[in-house]
Amino acid sequence: MSKVGLVFPGQGSQAPGMGYEVFERLDAAKELLSRAEEILGFELGKIMFSGQPADLKPTEIAQPALFVCSAMYLERVKALGETVEVVAGHSLGEYSALYAAGVLSFKDGVRLTRKRGMAMSKSSGSSGGMAAILGMPVEKVEEALSPFEKVNVANENSRVQTVISGEREQLRKSCEMFQQVPGVKVVKLQVSDAFHTPYMANAREEMQREIARSAFHFPACWVIPNVTARPTKSIEEIKAALVDQITGRVRWMESFLQFKEMGIERVFEVGHGKVLKRLGMTITTKVKFSPLFSK
Repeated sequence: MSKVGLVFPGQGSQAPGMGYEVFERLDAAKELLSRAEEILGFELGKIMFSGQPADLKPTEIAQPALFVCSAMYLERVKALGETVEVVAGHSLGEYSALYAAGVLSFKDGVRLTRKRGMAMSKSSGSSGGMAAILGMPVEKVEEALSPFEKVNVANENSRVQTVISGEREQLRKSCEMFQQVPGVKVVKLQVSDAFHTPYMANAREEMQREIARSAFHFPACWVIPNVTARPTKSIEEIKAALVDQITGRVRWMESFLQFKEMGIERVFEVGHGKVLKRLGMTITTKVKFSPLFSK
């Protein structure tokens, strides 16, 4: 029997209609959305299914929406009867991965992602942003960013995609610089803040308190945190990494390569879209993605 891993997308992958596919098909998904709306105190389903892209952009809305969407899709994984060896989530998706591993309850996942979104939105005062640099290795991106003190590498996503994050005006200027490089493409991300940078220091402190008062349980499978890119089952390591990733770098390429090292043969992207599948195909061809639903 082939070894199975799960990956969970993060902020920037949200879009109107997200989650409706699984909501229509599974009663368990409907129940989760109903529970989430009780916890949050507003009609999240309306925003997810029929809102405009701008309705899903605010961090405090996007983060719980993405968590709930992935939790709904996780019900499909359960229905397939798959035994999961390892999970990893991209940035915010790490909370979904921890829910899948049994580390966090659904209630705490919804609560923490809502708190995280609100804390991160306040932390930079919406004065920052993020952009993906395509076609240049991370070492070259870092070298090119040296004149821009307020812009950092936030995500090492693949061999040819790096995400930068920082203060809005310097980010704009650095993006203009990258656009002049032959073969390089710049894509502005659908986020409203400078994630994974020192601008998130206040959010880090706030989430450290929230995480400390939340219940964490021993994982049912291996977990690969973003900031360490190492498989672990240590609750203390998992909690520390969850705090550190708010201001720290997302080492996604290294994290996904761990799937290959662990002999994972099939991966499901548990959530909306195919962002992580597209990244994974540029990282290694040894790990194959499987669809959750056959057309």
